[in-house]
Amino acid sequence: MLETLTIKNIAVIDSAEIRFKNGLNILSGETGAGKSIVIEAIGLILGSRANVELIRSGADEAVVEGLFDIGEIPWMRERLERAGFTGDGGAELLIKRVVHRGGRHRIYVNGELSTLAILQDLCEGLIDLCGQHEHQSLLKATTQLELLDRYGTLQDKTRAFANQFSHVRSLTRERDALRQAEAERTQRTDYLKFQIEELRSAELSPDEDEKRSGRHSTPKTTACSADSAARSPSSARSLSSMLARARCAKAWNARWLRPKRSASRSIVISVPWIWIPNASARYRTACR
Repeated sequence: MLETLTIKNIAVIDSAEIRFKNGLNILSGETGAGKSIVIEAIGLILGSRANVELIRSGADEAVVEGLFDIGEIPWMRERLERAGFTGDGGAELLIKRVVHRGGRHRIYVNGELSTLAILQDLCEGLIDLCGQHEHQSLLKATTQLELLDRYGTLQDKTRAFANQFSHVRSLTRERDALRQAEAERTQRTDYLKFQIEELRSAELSPDEDEKRSGRHSTPKTTACSADSAARSPSSARSLSSMLARARCAKAWNARWLRPKRSASRSIVISVPWIWIPNASARYRTACR
């Protein structure tokens, strides 16, 4: 049970120490006397989130300490041992929360630093705060299972099962990761095979770039020969071959062949080494 509650610099309370006794303890007072602040302080030592707005005006930090008698709570001593708080093996539990205005909050369990998650696990079921529109711990499935295990003295078997279940979940996650890696590897292999086949079907030669640069050295030369290409059958075949090779370039992630009409009635083909201004209607149709 909670024996002593010490509060410093929280809301309207400068410093207060409340001692509880066995049986019914009643806190009474007029509105604004600080009764709800006491409940807030108890919530802090049980693991509720700290809010800097609780700090008293003019103070840098607030402190809440709770001293519990756990002599008749053997399961609490087991929780402390599992969490690594060995202590002196006594029947007392001291929890201290320090809320700093700068955000440097600290938690101590029997004089040792702790985290909020560990504190919440330790204090689960230690005190049941019941208020208006608040749920009770008996409505939690975890609390119901824990009470059932205590009644049947199944704590040891429950811990053994929890360890085995955790191991199985770890193996399941590892298996899923391996399956995903294998699927990604297979997908990557298929993609590379597809690219290789596309490159083979394009029949590209090692000196493909040199041939193209030698045949079409500058846009100006291509532009000047466009009209003659429209009238020459051999040039037409050469241009058709060039357009066919341009369409094959998409196999190795080149830009698509997309002609665009400019304001000067020129046709620009979306391949870096082709630009045909004022082409005839025959080749504008072919480019499309």
